[in-house]
Amino acid sequence: AYESPSNLELQLSYSDHILEGLTPGVGKFSVNPYVKLFIELENKATVSTTDSSYNFELGFNPKYTLDFYPISIETPTFITFPGNGFYSENGDPGLITTGAKVTVPLKFIPQKYGSWSVYGGVQYYHIYNDGIALGNTFLPSGSTNRDPVQWYGGISLFF
Repeated sequence: AYESPSNLELQLSYSDHILEGLTPGVGKFSVNPYVKLFIELENKATVSTTDSSYNFELGFNPKYTLDFYPISIETPTFITFPGNGFYSENGDPGLITTGAKVTVPLKFIPQKYGSWSVYGGVQYYHIYNDGIALGNTFLPSGSTNRDPVQWYGGISLFF
């Protein structure tokens, strides 16, 4: 068994609409860049047995929303740069990922019950770091795949 870790995660993001005026009547486009820093303060957050470390993430989440019906299409993309000891004893890039997500609002549900939507997507990962690949072998599936694909979907509700 592992002791519970204490971590700090900081994220700086910018919600832009740089190309909003380029497609009038068609839709809105934004890039949404961000940087994220994950710091292990006490005990490990990963299966690595090294000292506490950090993980730096650089990404963007381009989003296009249609004007005539507010369907949004997103392509979440990021790359991670773990510090020495986060996944392994080297600081190789962790992983790079990109995908596609479609969100459709459920406009037939009255607004007094909240804002409902359904979403679905697919995310592709390429695992560079040997420490991540080794750590994945300890998971229930015992995966050694360095190029996994994840399908997902769900329902969102906002009040």
